[in-house]
Amino acid sequence: MTPELLANERVERGYTLGLYSEGRLVFSDRGHWLHPLFDLERFLSGHRDIRIEECLLHDVVVGRAAALLAARLGVKRLHAELLSRRAEPVLAGNRIEYTCSKQIERIGCRTEDMLAEVDRPEDAYTTIIRLMKEAR
Repeated sequence: MTPELLANERVERGYTLGLYSEGRLVFSDRGHWLHPLFDLERFLSGHRDIRIEECLLHDVVVGRAAALLAARLGVKRLHAELLSRRAEPVLAGNRIEYTCSKQIERIGCRTEDMLAEVDRPEDAYTTIIRLMKEAR
């Protein structure tokens, strides 16, 4: 799917994160921050027939944290409508093919700053889980 088709479908369906398998939307979420990626993880645990490495992940905003979580999930193809330059080394280092509609230097987000020096997806996951627990 082209970036334009992805953007149009996202607007029509109202999702912030979508997973496509063979060009068909198999998962979508309307959440914010990193919550849709955690929802995707839960979805995948109940749908073992979906091979995420063969899918395309479409996210509205991808910063370093989202890139690290996507890598942890095994994503190999990603399109971001807005991509932080801080996400690029993570995507490249985890061999994730990516495209974006627009790129910015950084996302004004505390999580992006906290993970600026984190390279391992599992370390990022642990940090984000801790932040989520602290926010409760």
